[in-house]
Amino acid sequence: MTLVAVGVVIGPLVRPTKINSALSGNELEIHKNQLEDIDRDLELRLITSAEADLTRVEIHRRILSSSANQRALKPTSRRKIILVAIIIGLCVPTTSLIIYLQIGRPDLAIEPNTSEHMVAGAGQDNKHLAGRVSELARSLEEDPGQIKAWVQLGKILFRIGHFERAAVAYLQANTLAPSAPEHMSRAGEALAFAADGTVTPRAEKLFTKALRHNPLDARAQYYIGLANFQRGNFQAALKLWVVLEATLENKTPRRQFIQKRINKLAKRLNVDIQRLATLRDQARQDLNTNR
Repeated sequence: MTLVAVGVVIGPLVRPTKINSALSGNELEIHKNQLEDIDRDLELRLITSAEADLTRVEIHRRILSSSANQRALKPTSRRKIILVAIIIGLCVPTTSLIIYLQIGRPDLAIEPNTSEHMVAGAGQDNKHLAGRVSELARSLEEDPGQIKAWVQLGKILFRIGHFERAAVAYLQANTLAPSAPEHMSRAGEALAFAADGTVTPRAEKLFTKALRHNPLDARAQYYIGLANFQRGNFQAALKLWVVLEATLENKTPRRQFIQKRINKLAKRLNVDIQRLATLRDQARQDLNTNR
């Protein structure tokens, strides 16, 4: 089975097809943004280092298996492609063996709906979280009106990679507490993660609703900006992220993360330092006026 999996990975790399060359510059940018999202989540301790490493391997595999068009990437020699394929071929079985030795037990049955498809790499922690999911599910079955339990369930499901189920939990919490818009923005984030980082129309609708209730919802602000970025509305994305930056406290991981995005996008748009400083000053003034 490992050899078959390795063959599937190596095949497209050694023999590129027309499909492989269809990756656009924007798609490549999305993959790069996903790598930055991993670094952000790792800094905020939303995921473990093992989960981050495994996710990076998967994203790099996607980038390598879908070569960018000629404008986005420089041509890569066949020899280099084969070398990368060999490295990936070695990483796949090695990583699988490490995961198996940590959490694999062929003599035990998998508990349905809790430990299935869990993010590998944090064996004991994931087992504990799976147990918490079962406990919360039983508790909510007896009393479905527990808002905090729905939120906690959503957080755990998100952490172990059950993004769509996490969105359902957050939306249930929002139904019980419609005056708390952060549940909508959390649900939207889960849907974006379920779509491999793409802000879907359904997710964007939730972020928009959240901002109507709370214009300073940082999570919703960021993803609305990301939705504009993914549509190619770079100017709108820049303005939204500058406004978001003004609402965040100095020297926090979130502010540092959004600053990197702003600076990178400004450079792409050829926005000079003076113009960017003006946008930031205006955002701070508007924020102070509205308070």
